[in-house]
Amino acid sequence: MQTIIDNLAQHQIIEESNKKDVELILTRQGGDTSIITILQSLMYVEMVNMVGRDHMSENFDSVAPYLKMPSMLIQDLIQRITYAEYFSPKISGQQKKAYLTKKQIEDALLGWQKAGILSHLTEQEISSAKKKALAEKDETLNDVLMNFPDVVHWFDTELENLKDPYAELVREFSKISHGVFKPTNISDNFNKPIKNKVILQFSLNGKNYSKTLQLQDDWIDSRFFDLVKQAVTENRLIGQFYELYEGGQGGIIIFLTPKQYQYLKVNKLVVFAEDYKPEEK
Repeated sequence: MQTIIDNLAQHQIIEESNKKDVELILTRQGGDTSIITILQSLMYVEMVNMVGRDHMSENFDSVAPYLKMPSMLIQDLIQRITYAEYFSPKISGQQKKAYLTKKQIEDALLGWQKAGILSHLTEQEISSAKKKALAEKDETLNDVLMNFPDVVHWFDTELENLKDPYAELVREFSKISHGVFKPTNISDNFNKPIKNKVILQFSLNGKNYSKTLQLQDDWIDSRFFDLVKQAVTENRLIGQFYELYEGGQGGIIIFLTPKQYQYLKVNKLVVFAEDYKPEEK
């Protein structure tokens, strides 16, 4: 019972000063720690905060029946505890997130600068991005890296641009390559597909590239990425596009030279999608 009460306080569902009130309810209910009883105790805490602890503690028996009545307050409490996910110490331990420390972020920044992936940024831009990163709670270095302009490109795999999303992605990829990948004549017919087919086209160094992609509502056809990588390889550009681990329904793309790729990989300065393992998150 005490562990549950500590969990509620730890996750700011109750204040430290309310722990005794919750303990009072659970004790008077014979130590019952079911979800209903927990909700009753939270309701009691809210009423204590409204009318005063002394009055409530002396008259608990007279207000107890009201604690079982449905109310908007009970609904609010249910939302706050997210259906009691914190009641179990085991579940609570699994849900706790490990955020990066200031030192981890600063060490990564030094590594990124050494690798040269921030060389297009001014000192002021780097300082501003660092400040923003330190103010956030990030779980991976990929999250931190997204604070630095034009290093990576993040996109939602449920396409937001329904006019020419593939063409837009190709242009964004060109931007993060900093002049290495410079396609022209970029287009797609996403807004006017032919038999649920979309054709992505672009030119690179005088060569024309195209790929027929499947229209899947507004979800991306990942094969477009294969076309981009094919063009980069065939033109023997000094780098290649790589996918970083994102953790949701988005994608994160970065352009790296072989030397940069190896440096970041060996020193674990980013999490590549190919290397991601749940326990390393």
